[in-house]
Amino acid sequence: MATTLKLPAILRSPTTLQYTIPKKPSSARPSYPRKFYPNDEAKATLSQPWLTTTDPLMPPYPHRAHTHFEEANHGLYGGATIQSGHKISDGRNKGKTLRKWYPNVRVEKLRSVALGVEMSIPTTARVMRTITKCGGLDEYLMGEKPARIKELGLLGWKLRWLVLKSRSVQERWRRERERLGLQGGEGSMHSVESTFAAAWNDTESRAEILTKMGVSWDELREKRATWERHVKETLGWARGGKVGKVGKSRERKGMNTLDVHDPLTTRLPDYVEEEEPIQELPAVQEGFGIVEVVNEKGGMQRRGAKLVNKKTR
Repeated sequence: MATTLKLPAILRSPTTLQYTIPKKPSSARPSYPRKFYPNDEAKATLSQPWLTTTDPLMPPYPHRAHTHFEEANHGLYGGATIQSGHKISDGRNKGKTLRKWYPNVRVEKLRSVALGVEMSIPTTARVMRTITKCGGLDEYLMGEKPARIKELGLLGWKLRWLVLKSRSVQERWRRERERLGLQGGEGSMHSVESTFAAAWNDTESRAEILTKMGVSWDELREKRATWERHVKETLGWARGGKVGKVGKSRERKGMNTLDVHDPLTTRLPDYVEEEEPIQELPAVQEGFGIVEVVNEKGGMQRRGAKLVNKKTR
């Protein structure tokens, strides 16, 4: 008898929680002076709805965010951070002075051909040279090497996802698959547009998923066997309360979770239905509009446009 599983729409995911900025108390201040802060044009770019909204289907960033240098989470810093050391004085008053070196960051205008927008993003000089060498921002973001993924950061990872889902990139990949005679498309599990329901309902994709799950389960069993040997031989612990090296009774239970929840022996559904998301993500629009803000002197100015009224008369 065929079984059907209904999945609710995905509204929050580990990626959404990863990009959620925690609320810090008002007394919390960074441990470093802010040598660089984005100007109004960069703020207007980074505050766009299509850039601030996180797609729940986007895979989480495999590397953690910068905690001691939070500015790197809002730009393309290429892994650069604050470096500390000493300034050695060779003059009359010889000695060491504690100091810090900040990365060379500038607000650069970068054009994305796939998205069709021009963005003002804080970028280091080294990343700009790499972007020029790769042939553009899109080619830099779509790099596949682990070093490139590690240096993207939270902002670069989100821009990478938007570029991969753009129509121009999807069309280019479709033509390349046709030229090479490869299978795959919207229904394939390797496409960014595919969902879990579409991949599970496909027979070949389901078999591939189960095969990968079996390999992962075998690796976990090997790690469990290694842990059992370590506990028994090194620590002297055993089931049933055997006396260990410290002279005390060490009783423990076996790890039976991998045997009880084996996916290959569990009854799995034959068909999966997934609800459509309730909220639609904002589309990428050409230009960033005009947003009125109040400057320090109380005058009105506009982001993304010329200064309207610099002083209040």
